[in-house]
Amino acid sequence: MAGYQLDLPGLHYDEAQESGLPALQIASGKVVSAFRNVGLGNNMFPIMVQDYIGAIHVYVTVPFIAIFGPSTVSVRLPSILIGVTILLLTYGFIRKVWGERTA
Repeated sequence: MAGYQLDLPGLHYDEAQESGLPALQIASGKVVSAFRNVGLGNNMFPIMVQDYIGAIHVYVTVPFIAIFGPSTVSVRLPSILIGVTILLLTYGFIRKVWGERTA
């Protein structure tokens, strides 16, 4: 259900600012503009996108932007895949611990 019309209604400001833009900058080799960065050689990598938002989603999004290009789908797809993976792992764990009927 989350995958239906994934590109609509377009990116919201926070999606673009907090994961899309930094991931695009990393994928294209540009200097990353983030709240907190760490330098590695001549490259800057975000640690914190905002004062209260970590940069893990940025790094998860980079391969999707590299493969699909900069788009709404490439920013939203990682979150959906992570969510589906967590649901499957939770189902498997509950089935193993409490049995098929409970799961």
